[in-house]
Amino acid sequence: MAKNSKIAKWKAQANKFMAKRKFDKAVALFLKVLEENPHDTTTRQRIADCYERLGEKEKAIAALIEIARIFEEDGRITPAIATLRRAQRLDPNNIEVIEVLVSVLINQNNQIEARSLLLQLADIYERLNRYTKVLEALNRYIELMPDDYKMQRRRAHVKAELGRREEAQQEYLLLTRKLIEEKNLKEAIITAEQGVKTFPHFQELQTLLAEAYAREGQYEKAIETFEYTSPTTPEAYVLYIRSLLATGRYERARDLGKEMISLFPDAVQHVDPLIESIDEERWPLFESFFQVLIEKGFKQGKFSSAWNVLTKLIDSFPVSPDFIKGTVQYLKNQGQETKIIDLLDRLLAKKLQEGDLEKAIEYVDMIIEIDPSNQQYIEKREYLLKKIGGEQAPPPQPEVAEEAQPEEQELQELFEEETLKPRKEEQENIPE
Repeated sequence: MAKNSKIAKWKAQANKFMAKRKFDKAVALFLKVLEENPHDTTTRQRIADCYERLGEKEKAIAALIEIARIFEEDGRITPAIATLRRAQRLDPNNIEVIEVLVSVLINQNNQIEARSLLLQLADIYERLNRYTKVLEALNRYIELMPDDYKMQRRRAHVKAELGRREEAQQEYLLLTRKLIEEKNLKEAIITAEQGVKTFPHFQELQTLLAEAYAREGQYEKAIETFEYTSPTTPEAYVLYIRSLLATGRYERARDLGKEMISLFPDAVQHVDPLIESIDEERWPLFESFFQVLIEKGFKQGKFSSAWNVLTKLIDSFPVSPDFIKGTVQYLKNQGQETKIIDLLDRLLAKKLQEGDLEKAIEYVDMIIEIDPSNQQYIEKREYLLKKIGGEQAPPPQPEVAEEAQPEEQELQELFEEETLKPRKEEQENIPE
């Protein structure tokens, strides 16, 4: 009872001193109160008021931080935040205030403001050249915002400043790769350029930068960068070749393609984009390259990929007889008669659409050679021969009982529909 009376007397006297603006005397009495009751937040508020009136800002802030911590320990988050905001008004850049406020905001799940304060904290530490603390602030920020590539890029730079070379390189590399995968090519280029500027001899990042340039259509920069480094994957080779094609360096593109095949025999899986980059006029320059590519793909067991490339080439370009014969021979050696017929039938349909009946007969003959009993193609051959000879007769009918024969006009219409209709989807591919 005597203790409470004593505390009440000190508080009353301190409040009188405050009313008379004798803040130094008031503080002395309030501090005595705290010695008896350290968790008295009201008294601490009075002490902070007195220090603020006395112009002792740092002491006022220290008092407010202690108040906020007591509130937080008691689970009173809202008054804790309000107290810290008051401290912030006294000094917006006070590191300790920001640190405590961030922790309280995160506990309250107020991530938006916490992130903003962490970036402010990183800026303050950077001005003070305290890069370890900058890194700590950025790490906490990225935990809250893992997809902020700009701050990840900044973190890589900070790691480089701290001499953490391997960590910085990996950060640049992984971030660039991620941005490329997300097709955010402009940011990928900015990231890789920053990393290459920091680590000029980092070959892997140089290659990624070249790939990003190529994907973005900056072909001259891609070529320049590829020439400095070396492509190390089939995908990189394809992008390099496409850049050369886009800038008219056709022979160099072909030679690089041959180099790619020698290093990556299974590169057929990655060359679809090249088909789109070659026009019909340049096809003869690249035909032998694609023939070797397809055969190597078959040999590597990449049958579906090789077949896919082969059919696209046939549909897109005037492939030469040598190209067809070589491919047919390889498939024949592999026992792929069904695929040969499928391939020749595709070529047959193409020639019929073009009106090249003589060439169409050649493909029919090749099919019959493989399957001599195929009545459908025997009839096609005889019909095409009569077409070439100028006769307008229907195709020959199979030898069946007379009553089973269809009308002549019906058979001709049926045959022409079968011969000239668009090709059906390919037969089931052999899995790789």
